[in-house]
Amino acid sequence: ADVGKYRAVRLEGPGDLRLSGSSWKRTSAALTRFYQWAAGEEASLISSAPKTKFRRDGAVAEDTIRMIPLEDYVVFRDQGLLGRCQANNVAHRRNPLRDAAFAELLVTTGIRLEEGASLLIGELPMASARVFEGCRSAMIDLPATITKGRKPRSVPFPKRVAGSFIDAYVREERSQLVDRWRRAGGVRTMRQPLIGSLAGGRRILIQGEQRLRPLASLRIDERRNLILLPEPDAPLEIAQPAALWLAQDGNALTPAAWQSIFRRASEKLSKAKGWELHVSPHTLRHTFAVYWLTHLIKAEVMRLDGRSLPDRTEEIYMKIVSDPLRRVQRWLGHSSIMTTQKYLTYVDEAFEIIDQAAEALDTRLLGFF
Repeated sequence: ADVGKYRAVRLEGPGDLRLSGSSWKRTSAALTRFYQWAAGEEASLISSAPKTKFRRDGAVAEDTIRMIPLEDYVVFRDQGLLGRCQANNVAHRRNPLRDAAFAELLVTTGIRLEEGASLLIGELPMASARVFEGCRSAMIDLPATITKGRKPRSVPFPKRVAGSFIDAYVREERSQLVDRWRRAGGVRTMRQPLIGSLAGGRRILIQGEQRLRPLASLRIDERRNLILLPEPDAPLEIAQPAALWLAQDGNALTPAAWQSIFRRASEKLSKAKGWELHVSPHTLRHTFAVYWLTHLIKAEVMRLDGRSLPDRTEEIYMKIVSDPLRRVQRWLGHSSIMTTQKYLTYVDEAFEIIDQAAEALDTRLLGFF
C-alpha cells in the first residue's frame, strides 16, 4: 500500500514531485531490485518483497526513442572512440579498441548495457570458431542471470564483429591490461575474489566448492569478482580476471563506467566537429531495433510479393509487420510486443513500404476476380 501511494504521488502528484513515465519505470525497477535484495538470503531484512509493479505501469512510459543513423554511428565509432581523425582535434584515447568493440557489440546485437558489460572472456566466439563456418553470423546465448526479467535469450552475433573488433581487443589491449593487473598485485589486491578454473561443457570449478557450476549460473556480482586459473592447482600469479571488458586497473568495467566513456566521447567529438552528437549505450540498442525492423519488413515484403496467396489478405497484411516485430522482440528481450512496436514509428519508410506492399497485394489479388 505504501508503494502504491508513493507511485500515485510520483505520477499524479504536484508538479515538483511528478516524474515522467520513463523515470517512474526506472524508479520502480530500482525499488524492485532493492526489495529483492532486502528479502534475499544475504540480507534477510524483510520476509518478502512487496509489490512494486502495477497493472497500469505499462501505459505510463514515454514513447521517446533515441536512435542515430548508422552514418552518424560510424563517425562516433571511428572518430569518437577509435580516434582516427586527429586533424579534428579528437583526443587520443587509452583503450580505443576496447571501447569501439563494445559499441559495435551493442549496435549489432541489441543487447542491454548491463548484459554486455557482464560478459566473460570466451563467451563471445572468436571469428575462427566452428559456429561461423559458412555463416556470417551466429546466435549467442545470454544467460538468465544477466538479462532483464531473468529470461535467457539468444541474439545474432556477426563474424565481422568478432574478427575485426572483439578478437583484436582481446589480443592487443586486453592482454596488456591483464599484464598490468598482474604486476600491480593481481588477485591479492581484490577484496572478495572468486577464484575458479574452467572445465568442459562451459562449467567452472570454484575454489572451496565441491561441485562444478555452469557458467550460466554465475550472477553479475560473481562475474565481476571471478578470477580464472588455467588449472585448479595453478599459481595465482598467472590468474586473470574473467570479465571480458577490463578497466585500467584490470577490474571489470561497470555499466556506470561505460556510460561515462560514451558521454565523454560524445562531448569531445561534438566539440571537435561543431555539431551535437549524443550517443549512449542504450542509443545503440534503439539503433539496432530500428535498423533490423526496417530490414526485416523489406525482406518480408519481397518474400510475400512473389507468392500467390488469394483469400489470405488479412494474414499477409499481418505478416508484413507482425513477423519482423516478433523476431526483433525476441532479440531485444521485450516481454511485451507493445514495447517493440514503438520502434515502428522510427522505421525509415516503414509506412511507405507497407502501403506499397498493400497496393501490390491488391493488384495481384485483382487478377483472381
